[in-house]
Amino acid sequence: MWSAFGILRGARRACGWSPAGSARHFRAPAAYAAAPDAGSAGGASPGETARIPSTVVRGTYAGVNVAYTVTHGDDQRGYPGMTVAEMCAALEKRYEAKLPPAERHIHQLIDKVATPEDARAAARAVARFRAERAFLAAGDEAWGVTNDVEKTGETKQKRHGLRSKSLLMFAEKCVAAGDVATAVDALEKRHVFGFEASRRACERVLEACQTSEQVFRTYAAFREEGFEVDGAIATATVAAAARAGDAAAAERWMETFAAAGVPAEKPSGIELEEPAREQEEVADAGEAEESEPISTEEKAP
Repeated sequence: MWSAFGILRGARRACGWSPAGSARHFRAPAAYAAAPDAGSAGGASPGETARIPSTVVRGTYAGVNVAYTVTHGDDQRGYPGMTVAEMCAALEKRYEAKLPPAERHIHQLIDKVATPEDARAAARAVARFRAERAFLAAGDEAWGVTNDVEKTGETKQKRHGLRSKSLLMFAEKCVAAGDVATAVDALEKRHVFGFEASRRACERVLEACQTSEQVFRTYAAFREEGFEVDGAIATATVAAAARAGDAAAAERWMETFAAAGVPAEKPSGIELEEPAREQEEVADAGEAEESEPISTEEKAP
């Protein structure tokens, strides 16, 4: 028995146990001991570099907060100070190097849009980003589109598009740059660009429409997404058509919404033509008065 206690005591001493207290103290072997600081930042070893946190850039687009990050690597590559053309060239180099850009790079590019030329260049870059990411997702198992049920029991999938706020951000920058047509194209062809439409993005594009054709295309995209058609969107559609200078189209929109049980309010400060039904009723009433027969009393002298 005493030999057993001796073995137990020896094992405790080897583990660093001291009879002076109840706490257990373990001494790490020399191989696992922490290396000396040697003046490195953050206690890192001389061969390591401390990780520099990313910068979060926040902006408000059509009343919605949108944020994206700029990493230390992006800063070292000079992305924040580039123009749209320079950023597009930098993204092209990433494709050539088989290092596709991330979503934050597209947000950095969109945030640089200041002219219609910038908007169109950014639109091409966004479409390229979506196509390249989709190609990688379809052809590279590392992107997780292939079925890994045998390995993990799940089918991993990675998103290769952009979030809904990205479209709102792009539309707002296009409108500010004076290129509403590109914003409408991005909404209408959102599947090509990889955008996810949101109700607020549709409303923002509708507010900026300059022609009745753009109003129709924007409303069509709104309906395709399955958003609810209420009085607010009906009034906004009528107001957009009237603001574009097409009063007849605005009247037709009002009649369409009224027939669907969604009455739209008449835009304030905008004169609209009389509805077609009222014009027909007035014309019919006038014809009826003209064709009314004259009584015998009126014929008598």
